[in-house]
Amino acid sequence: MAHPAKAPGGLVRPVRLRRPILIWVAIGLAAAGAVVGLRALEQRRSRDEGIRLALSGELAAAEPLLATALEQDPDDADAWRALALGRLTAGKLDDADGPADRWRALRPRDPEPHLTRIDLAVKRRRLDDAIDSAATVLELQPSAGELRERRAGWLFLVGRTEEAATECRRCRETRPDDPALTRLEAEICVRLGDNARAEVLVGELLRRHPRDATALTLRGALELEADRPDRAVPPLREAIAHIGPTAARARHFLGLALARTGNESEARKLQAEGQVQQAVELWEKYGRPDTVGYKVTIAEALLATGRTEEAVRLLELAVAQTPDCAAAHRLLADHYTARGPADKAAHHRRKASD
Repeated sequence: MAHPAKAPGGLVRPVRLRRPILIWVAIGLAAAGAVVGLRALEQRRSRDEGIRLALSGELAAAEPLLATALEQDPDDADAWRALALGRLTAGKLDDADGPADRWRALRPRDPEPHLTRIDLAVKRRRLDDAIDSAATVLELQPSAGELRERRAGWLFLVGRTEEAATECRRCRETRPDDPALTRLEAEICVRLGDNARAEVLVGELLRRHPRDATALTLRGALELEADRPDRAVPPLREAIAHIGPTAARARHFLGLALARTGNESEARKLQAEGQVQQAVELWEKYGRPDTVGYKVTIAEALLATGRTEEAVRLLELAVAQTPDCAAAHRLLADHYTARGPADKAAHHRRKASD
């Protein structure tokens, strides 16, 4: 049993009044702790909601919540991840760079941030960045064959051909019959001047895929390189007939082969067809603009290939859109001078000189 303490002078000091004070202090501390806990819980919920919204494509609603979360914890890798992926999905590529870099710095051994950097780099056509990030992922996951193949292709595109050859050989160790890899190695050999090896690969590819446009184009190019233009013509004609992604290059080599075999007129026509294709590709690339310049450019190339009806239609649209377009009038004047009627030729010649 506790005894009352004696104060100086022998007086007894009661101690029972201390207990209520201690109780209230304890209650106050508990209440303060509860408030802090509730605040932390609310912050956590807000941060988790920001992550959910960002990954669900609701970036505008997510960004303020994630900004607050990152002010409270700048090393929150999951919040940086959500911000990077949300902006990437929304097409805000420049704004995704910083969060992606911060996420990668916080999780250097995790392949996902590096893969996200690759995605960003490819979308922004920064292949050197994609190549470097892919190298990091391959250190972490050496068996990622598809990524190694993509890296080999990127190295080839940016002119780092010897490195491309190394990566391509590593890929072919596990997939020796893959046509895409065989095709890539053949392209690499042609660029490196190893034509003997390129011929072996092209022959191998054509035995399995006789209509492969890239292989047919390479066969023609190798025949040209060996000063056999007559033997280059058939595979190049076949490549163009299949209209693959290499058609423009096949057309270029075929034009060279035809010129070297004395068929100058067909070579010129083929060159004009290439100009039509290039003009149309540019027109498509820039969103099919309804401009007089594109109409005249495409029409001029069409005239050179003998597609006069299409060309005249485009030129008439051009002068209807811009009546004083001298270039369009000049082309129409030349056309009607050769084919009639004479009055139309005279009209357009006069308008061209105004």
